[in-house]
This record gives sequence, C-alpha cells and structure tokens, in this order.
Amino acid sequence: MEKRAELTFKISYLLLTLISFNVFFARQWFVTYLSYAIVIVGLALGVMRLLHFRDYLNAGVFLLLFFTLSYVLGSINTYQYGIVDNIKAVIWMLVQYFLLFAFDKNRDYSNERDIIFKVLLLYVSCCSMISMILMAKKWQYETVVDDIYLIRGGFIHNRLFGCYTDPNYGAVLSVVAIIIAVFFIVTLKNSEKHGKTLRIVLFVLLSVSIILNFLYICYSGSRTGMMSAAASVIVILTGLFARKSGKIKTFVIVTVSAVLIVGMLYVLRNVTSNLEVEIAKSNAISSEASEYEINRQMDLARIGKAGPEDDPGYDFFSGRLRIWKNAVEIFSQHPLLGISFRNVYEYATVNIPTTFARFESMHNAFFDILVSQGILGVLLISAFFVWALKALIDKNKSLVRHFEYDVMLAVAVAVLVSTITYSEVFYMNTGGAFVFWYSLGYLINLKEQGENTDSIEKKEI
Repeated sequence: MEKRAELTFKISYLLLTLISFNVFFARQWFVTYLSYAIVIVGLALGVMRLLHFRDYLNAGVFLLLFFTLSYVLGSINTYQYGIVDNIKAVIWMLVQYFLLFAFDKNRDYSNERDIIFKVLLLYVSCCSMISMILMAKKWQYETVVDDIYLIRGGFIHNRLFGCYTDPNYGAVLSVVAIIIAVFFIVTLKNSEKHGKTLRIVLFVLLSVSIILNFLYICYSGSRTGMMSAAASVIVILTGLFARKSGKIKTFVIVTVSAVLIVGMLYVLRNVTSNLEVEIAKSNAISSEASEYEINRQMDLARIGKAGPEDDPGYDFFSGRLRIWKNAVEIFSQHPLLGISFRNVYEYATVNIPTTFARFESMHNAFFDILVSQGILGVLLISAFFVWALKALIDKNKSLVRHFEYDVMLAVAVAVLVSTITYSEVFYMNTGGAFVFWYSLGYLINLKEQGENTDSIEKKEI
C-alpha cells in the first residue's frame, strides 16, 4: 500500500512541476487545486513513513531539516513582507527533502525509477516535438498574469520557448531526457524481456526522442542548457573511461567530447538560422518589399538572437551580474538569517528601489540561498553537499556495476550545473528540482542488484 501511494504521489508531483511551467497550463486556476490535492497525498505518505522513520534517516536528512528550519527563521525575519507564500515554500521544501530525497534504506527503487523516468521522457519528448511544430509555424504567445507574471511560449524573440514558459527550464529537461533515453537504449540492448522486433521499435523511438530533445536545446538558445549538456557528457564519459584508461587519456577524451557537443549545438543553430534568414530575404525581395521590411523579415527569421533588454537572456553575463549585485545588497542588510526566497521581490522593491533589477530570484543557487537564509543557510547547505559528496565517493568505490551510477549522477549534475546561472534546485517547484532531489537521493541509496535486506542492515550497523 505504501509503495503504491509513494509511486502515485511522485508521479503526480512530477507532473505538477512540469505543467506549472507549461505555457498551456501555467497559472491556470486548476493547477492550484491540483497542488492542494498532491500536498494531501504527500501528507498521508509522510504519516506512513513516520511508522518506520528510522529507515529514512541519515546525516543528509538531518542537515536538510535544519536547512528548512533556517528558512523559517528567514521568513520570520521579514514576515511583514509576506507570510502565506513562505508557508507554501516550507511545505514544498519538506516535500522535496523528505519525500523525494529520503529513501527507505531497505528497498530497491529501480522499478519505481524506471516508471518515473518513462513518464518524464515521454512528457519532455512530446513537448520537444510540439515545440518544433510551433517554431515551424512561428507561433508566439506572450501575456501578463496577475500584473506581474510574464508568460511566453512558442517561437518568440528569436528563441524557441515552445511548450515551456522558460527555455532554460526546457533545455535542462531536454538534457535530462537525452540521458534517460541513452540509459534505456543501453539497458534495452541487454534486455531479455522484449523480442527483437519490439527492441528495434523502442530503439527507433528512443533515438527520435534524442534527436528532438537535442534540437530543442539547440534552438532554445539556452546557454544554461548547453552548460548542462557539457557537464552531463563529462560525468558519463569520465565514469566510462576513468576505469579503463589513464587519467590523461580520459581528460582528453572528456574535454574534446564536451567541446564537440557544445560546438554541434552552436553550428546547427547558426546553420539553421542563416538558412532561415536567406529564405526570408529571398521571399521579401521577390515581393518587392522595402529595404526596411527586408531587414525586418531577416531579423524575425533569425534563430538564437538575444531577446530584448528586459529578458534575462539578453546579456548573459552583465545582466546576471546586475542581479547578483542586488543579492549582495540585500545580504548586507540581513547577513545572518536572510529575508526568505518568497519575499525577495517585495523586500527589494521597498529597500533597494533604485538598483533593483526587478527579478524574483537571483539566477544563481548560491546567491538565492545567501539572500534567503543568510550565512546560516549557506553553512548548512555547504555541510550537506560535503556529506553528499563523501557519500557518493564511497558509493562509487563500493559498486561493481557503475553504469546506473554514472547515469543518475549525470542527471543530478546536469540540473545542478544549471543553478550557476538560473534558479532551479532550491525553493522552486520545477521538473528540474524534482529530478535533482530524486536522483541524488536514489544515488545515495543505490544498491547492487540482488543485494538483500540483511546485508544492507549489516552495512548500516
């Protein structure tokens, strides 16, 4: 019963995080009610876990508990700027840390992982396919909800948003989907469950999925997505070659491969963009358009050009430096406890009105935590990642079968790297945040196939 409830909850929560940033569903009235229902299911699951809570405990869980309490202190510190949103934030933090990251040490979650991965892969691949269609049709969507939330979709400002309200989230999810597809292709090759014909069909479908998601990363113009792609390639290839080749050879292979992946994305995007520009120019000339109109049509056809100045992607570095400067300003006013993530906009509007870049997040995980929870939060999360890194190193040394480990680590790293330039893992209800906390918890709980409960309990003792 608990296993079924857990799987139902995780799939439901994953779908909620995905549609919340889908241009066709974002900010719709029913999404709020879905979130309430999922929280209720999560609460029931949490009660079930309390019956054997020791099975879920480790040092990381305790550190995340203290990290959550630190956020509560930051919320109290600036309660006058908002309370309800911070209550919601704490609830979602508890969900991510204690229902996604925390795993039962006595269970094998490989079947659950495969189901969740299949749901994610199907959704992201369908979104990439639809996004390609939207780009071909030059479909655009842009609106403001509640006088503050800007929702965009389709092919707009020369970038492919597609089904996503933000191309950066879409690009990172596409990287994750490619990793998952590669994982299934490799496991399919060694599978005896499927006949030869079915394996061929599945191989073709998975290959198409890889192509579609690669194209989305390319045309989204997301530098964040490109960084995530490079990082995931480095992780997988390092795991593959480090155990078979020398360090120098591995370094060369990994570096060249990462550069090639990013280079392919840039080249394909530029080639496609130039082709579209030439077609637009030819059509405009044949219709005897003015020089101004010809240039306008060429500009509209271009793919990957940065958007307007109010778009965070317009100036990748100086734009973010402006936001990070805001983070330092706010931190200097509340260095110990911070002001909470959900109160950033309200607080900054009042306290740094002349320099405020008017973004609700700091577009960087470190600065998000520094602003939201101050030095206390930074110390706690640093301790957590030190513990997690040690646990992963120990796990890597103890495993015999490494491919699953490399894949799950690549998934987690792909999302984590995106937090260098975008808010994703912390305080956000995104598909990427779900993937990160689930994959990290899975990695720390990872066991060899066939490892029984008795041996696990002896290791824990």
